[in-house]
Amino acid sequence: LLSNVNNQSIINHVPDFLSITSLNQLKGINPTMIRGDNDLYSVMDQMMAGEINSLPEEEAADLSNKYVSSDIRMVPEIEGYGTNKSIPEQGTCGNIWNPLVRADSFTESDISSDMDCIPPTNPWVEVARRRCYEKFKKKFYSTFSWIASNRNPQSKATDPGSLWGKMPPHSILERFYFACKTKETVLVLEKRKKALSTEHLPQTNCEDMANIVSLMSIQKNKDLLIDPILISPFQTYPTSYSMLRNEIEFQFKREWRKSNKGNVDILDLFFASSSFQKKCMKICREVNELAIEVSRDFIEDLKKKSGELSSSSHYSRRNVTQKKGIPKLTFSREQDTDRAGYVETFSVTFAGLSFRISRQHFEKLQLLYDRFNKKSKSPAVHKDLFHSAIFVLLARYDLLEGAGLQSSLNGSVFDILLEHFDCRLECFASPLNSRYERFCSAYVDTDRKFGSLGSFFNFNFEGLKSGGCFQANPPFTSDFIHAMCIRMEHILTNAQLQVPFMFIVFVPAWKDSKGWQSISKASSLVHHLFLSQKDNPHYYTEGTQHRRMKGRYRMASFDTSVFFLQNHKAKEKWPITEMMLQELRNAFALNPEGKTFPGAKVAALKTKQDIEGERNARRVTSKETSKKHMASDIPLGKPSKGKKRQMLSTKRRHISSKKMKKLVSDDSQSQLNILSSLGIPEAAKGANISVDIAKTREKGRQRKKK
Repeated sequence: LLSNVNNQSIINHVPDFLSITSLNQLKGINPTMIRGDNDLYSVMDQMMAGEINSLPEEEAADLSNKYVSSDIRMVPEIEGYGTNKSIPEQGTCGNIWNPLVRADSFTESDISSDMDCIPPTNPWVEVARRRCYEKFKKKFYSTFSWIASNRNPQSKATDPGSLWGKMPPHSILERFYFACKTKETVLVLEKRKKALSTEHLPQTNCEDMANIVSLMSIQKNKDLLIDPILISPFQTYPTSYSMLRNEIEFQFKREWRKSNKGNVDILDLFFASSSFQKKCMKICREVNELAIEVSRDFIEDLKKKSGELSSSSHYSRRNVTQKKGIPKLTFSREQDTDRAGYVETFSVTFAGLSFRISRQHFEKLQLLYDRFNKKSKSPAVHKDLFHSAIFVLLARYDLLEGAGLQSSLNGSVFDILLEHFDCRLECFASPLNSRYERFCSAYVDTDRKFGSLGSFFNFNFEGLKSGGCFQANPPFTSDFIHAMCIRMEHILTNAQLQVPFMFIVFVPAWKDSKGWQSISKASSLVHHLFLSQKDNPHYYTEGTQHRRMKGRYRMASFDTSVFFLQNHKAKEKWPITEMMLQELRNAFALNPEGKTFPGAKVAALKTKQDIEGERNARRVTSKETSKKHMASDIPLGKPSKGKKRQMLSTKRRHISSKKMKKLVSDDSQSQLNILSSLGIPEAAKGANISVDIAKTREKGRQRKKK
């Protein structure tokens, strides 16, 4: 501590400083704040028998402000931060993000207002929310499967009703969840704007359990807050009925197309039938009752936990920085069985729940937390708050089973967008899969501490004075994509914005979906790049990459559409060129785990013909190599274990063939006599045929040897 003190007067009076027992004397000293002052403050508090902690609130707050560090970090800032250079992505153990790009053009005023409509969270809240949502999912799956299985037994295989048994409830719930939460957020924000003029709304920045419980009660009574995970009852938001039915119809079309039963237009008559409508209404009623039950249980669990925490002492009187209930962090290092090296992971555990995260993603979250959370009372408090924040983050995203809904582009695609369009912001990302330090995400309450700007739908794009280019890879939900398109069109067609605005959208090419059609017909659409799954194989990053130790990338299982939407100013600043489009195709076709980047900007794109040509060339090369080895008298060294097994197997086959030949050919005349005496002349002929077969096989082996 003393080695870091620059003020010599403090060093000379350290004994006097530590012996202070008067509050007035303590206030008179204004030392230079350094790392570790809070530890000294804690020691002084103990020496004063807790006098500091027993001060009046105003004096204690004034005193504690003197000991709040302005810049506390867990890890040092990375060298080159702010140079905005691109970093090639190099597989699992390589660069999983670009920490050099600085998005300082986005300020706190640009952050979306949806933070005000979401109640705060902490580890205890996430544990209770997870328990309730798991209950909701389990009952949703069983209820949907039970209703779907009750179909007419006389229905034919060609009848669309036969597809009810093939409907995956988890896929329907994933897409319905995103569409439902997006609509709920918009409606709640509209209600809050109207309520601000008539009543005072509570603050949502306090993470105390008692405050959270009161906020959740307000949500239940006035619908001024929204739960980020639990689906609200359908009576509150009637549009949930139509959204759930839309997802069921969308899944029917996919299953009908998979079964190759013809044009999906035939399903329109089926959707209008009374049997389909009754079954959908029954599913909606059951889901609504389940949402009411889960919402009630969640509030009851929070009240119970709040009572337990208030009755027990979770804060030490002598040291306010020592708080119980902090998640535990453990590190593990295991030998990698597939390649040389080790697999290093961290596990965050709290209240019986444990979540694993790779070392690379853990270090990324550490750096992001340091950048956006600099005001902590001490390094110990800063570290504890980080442990709580990372547990809440992992618990929240672990609830979303749809890994495909959380997938992102590979790093090489982001580098192309950064080079040509200076694209530094993702419209739909998370702290776990974001490419840059700033991004828009679904959960501002858990993600804001790691650089999130809030929801895309509420972000203040109009307030950006210089405009910008933004990348969008939304969840693959039709209603969600349609809502995104409406928001983008509102920005790009705003005549008052005389700055360049551009959106580059990556979505599956589901041409019959409502979302795809809305983007393809947008007035601001400039170019559409189509990537075929068969002719242009391309890769995405796994949505669960943070906990996958192997295989961060997966080949797209669908055709991809890349839409370029621009206003008139963006068309002048960022023209769409064929060279850029080819570079984008090349970048999309690269798998960093299969091929490291050689440093070239444009990699060769392999088509199906190129791949087939390489396979044929390898076959010819292997044949020529085997011929050379057979013609050479030079020993090739010790055979491998596999070669030894092959040689032994060949030897056994030769021995067995010799035995068979000897068994059939020796004394064949006596065998023929015996068979004839038994009245089986045809069997004797068969023996002679077996002899001929054995001779033919032996001749074939001799030819192969030659």
